[in-house]
Amino acid sequence: ETPERGGVAMVKRTSIKNSIRSLNRLIAKLEEGSEKRVKLEKSLAELEKKRLDVVRIEREKKNAKRYRGIRFVEWRKLDRKHKQLRRALAEAKDNGRDTEAIEGDINRVSRDLLYIKNYPNSEKYVSILLPPTEENAARIERIRAGIERRLKDEAIVAEADEGAAIRVVQGGDGAAAEDDGIEAEDDFFLGEGEDGDLPVASTSAAPGGALPEVSGGESESDSGAGEEGAGAGGRGSGPRAGAGRLGTGPRTRPVIQDRK
Repeated sequence: ETPERGGVAMVKRTSIKNSIRSLNRLIAKLEEGSEKRVKLEKSLAELEKKRLDVVRIEREKKNAKRYRGIRFVEWRKLDRKHKQLRRALAEAKDNGRDTEAIEGDINRVSRDLLYIKNYPNSEKYVSILLPPTEENAARIERIRAGIERRLKDEAIVAEADEGAAIRVVQGGDGAAAEDDGIEAEDDFFLGEGEDGDLPVASTSAAPGGALPEVSGGESESDSGAGEEGAGAGGRGSGPRAGAGRLGTGPRTRPVIQDRK
């Protein structure tokens, strides 16, 4: 029987571990090589895979929460240093000095930033700024190589997908090619307002939620109607002004009928 709470039956959820334990007991009772046992063994393998996935996800969440602070601090320090090196590189180029050493430092800091940003949450974080031990140095290089290899593979896949999309477009009929040309032309016109050649309409709302004012003069009919409305409403004259107040209209005496 399922327990009830507030008149609603509560369904007990079976954990993956309990399901695996139950399947192991059933498999032990069945004959070796039987059809039912083979099916249960397949189900057991799937459950074991799910259990490992759950364990991995929980470990990644735990590590991400635990090392979030130190990764953020190291990222801020290296990002600040990267910006300083970029400014120093620009100054060296302007003054005609050698930039090889500065470019080497920029590449090193860029690799460290990639290390922090893409560090796998499945492993304990190893600081990139603290003096590493021999064991940690080897671990850093191993993780760094894995990160760079993964990023390279993702870039290759993205480039292959982009090339396949281009081939599909180029292999279409003439109408598709013509449509692509029109879309490219439309995209070209989208950026003309940036140089001041064409005005660009602003769709952002003003502070407080008010609509932005539309540039340009008012029409004569709209301005005239506005002035009349302002004069009628501001001076309080006209029938509407009197009718709008309580007790200001003409009073009439009630008619009393004679009773026979």
